[in-house]
Amino acid sequence: MSVIELTTNRLKLRLFQEKEAEHIAALCNNYAIYRSTLTMPYLAIFLNKLYKNLQVSK
Repeated sequence: MSVIELTTNRLKLRLFQEKEAEHIAALCNNYAIYRSTLTMPYLAIFLNKLYKNLQVSK
């Protein structure tokens, strides 16, 4: 499967990768980041489930 990326001079958008789950989950738990991001609760739930699945499969 090819990866789709949108890139500008200041921004790069792409899908999350499994190896980033732990780091992104930590960012989700940072209140300063959380309060300024409206969709973060949904992202946190998704990443929490992904992280738990990764822990079970190890």
